Amino acid sequence: MLQQLPIRKTGCPNGGQFVADNDNNIDAVIFSKADLTLNGAGTLAIETDGGHGVVSKDDLVFTSGIYKIVASGHGFSGKDSVRIANGEFTIVSGKDGIQAENADDTSLGFLYIAGGTFDINADGDGLSAGSYAQLDGGTYTLLTGGGSANAAVQEDKWMGNFPGWEDTASSTDTVSSKGVKAAGDLLINSGTFSMDTADDALHSNANLTVSGGTYLISTGDDGLHADAGLTITGGSLEITESYEGLEGQTFDMTGGEIQLTASDNGLNAAGGNDQSGLESFGGGRRGPDSFSSDSSAYIHIADGTLHIDASGDGIDSNGSLTASGGQTFLSSPDNGGNGALDYGSDATITGGIFVAAGSSQMASHFGSASTQGSMMVSVSSQQAGSKIVLADSNGTELVSWTAEKAFDSVIVSCPEIVKGASYSLTAGTDQVSVTMDSLIYGSSQAEGSPSAAVRCCDMALYVTAGQSQKARIRPNITNRPPIDGGRFCKQRIKFPG
Repeated sequence: MLQQLPIRKTGCPNGGQFVADNDNNIDAVIFSKADLTLNGAGTLAIETDGGHGVVSKDDLVFTSGIYKIVASGHGFSGKDSVRIANGEFTIVSGKDGIQAENADDTSLGFLYIAGGTFDINADGDGLSAGSYAQLDGGTYTLLTGGGSANAAVQEDKWMGNFPGWEDTASSTDTVSSKGVKAAGDLLINSGTFSMDTADDALHSNANLTVSGGTYLISTGDDGLHADAGLTITGGSLEITESYEGLEGQTFDMTGGEIQLTASDNGLNAAGGNDQSGLESFGGGRRGPDSFSSDSSAYIHIADGTLHIDASGDGIDSNGSLTASGGQTFLSSPDNGGNGALDYGSDATITGGIFVAAGSSQMASHFGSASTQGSMMVSVSSQQAGSKIVLADSNGTELVSWTAEKAFDSVIVSCPEIVKGASYSLTAGTDQVSVTMDSLIYGSSQAEGSPSAAVRCCDMALYVTAGQSQKARIRPNITNRPPIDGGRFCKQRIKFPG
């Protein structure tokens, strides 16, 4: 059983350096070549400026206890696994707070936490697993890499070396400073999380599933990122700051409540690895998605409540988009460089409530395969905070929502919209009467040819298979054509194919 121990601080007599014992590369205050289990009701306090706090070269297990760790390396590290049943953990680390990693066998190095209280301030990742990770409970306060205010600058994607378009991006390697990271699948069933991270808050190199828990997230990168599938089946997530709110090759939402703010796309199905499938042409760290479609990418919203406030696209799928249930409300900017919806192949709505406000210049709508009525209506420019209300011919209110950003285009879909009926749409100061001559009222504005009309602010528009794709262009040029009242410039750029 653990007893009350004084802080064991390295630094004397060997100047803060650990000394090897025969063939054992000892690099922690408590070091075991075999399994190590810590249990009891006592307190263990460690401070080391020369290595890790506690290391096991096999399985590292905690069943209870109070732990106060200050380490220049990892707080805790288990080669084959780290397993925590309960306890109180306060960790300040120069690398990862808790790490499980086996470089010799990638099937090992998993992390399992059943419960406990975790207060972690890490220069690296808060919790890191070289294999899979599963969290079934616990209370987590995680600060990584100095927090979201210390995040690396996110670069826009520029379009190479076109004449007059300067590319000043530079490639820099950054330390991983994620909240919870797994090289394999990451499954979170429960827990309370308060996270301020320089890098992704929740990250998986494979599949990420959230089925419960409460989350308050501020991040300099993605709120939730999965290289493969991102699935939300439950839980309450509030993402107050992010680059992209939710990102995966695929996205499925069957429950839960999500409210997010993003400086780029709110919800993105892009594919690829931690670079989000989005490598900058000039080598920059990141950027919005390229103009290539991906048939394997999709977004499916089946249930739950989703609120998106995005400075890029509200929802962006390089493949398909399907809404079959739940409630979705999204705001995107009215600057013409982004749209409420952006998809690579098709968009279908078959159920639920869906309301979106954004720019009419980049407006995309649901397609003809939809089985639920939807209307897209252009209005005069409305201020942020304007209310959107849809009523039927009897004056019965069907949908009401307040947009977070200015807008001049509105999409509304709900089960009560049927072909042949008339409705009244109020959007801020405008009121529009709509008769549903077809199930889908209003067509996408982003249609055209393989050429790209370059808008002088910051974007280029591409068209493949009748759908819009886009990439960023940096506006620091000296010979750009006139803005022409904010409309598309007359200059056009031809692309192969």
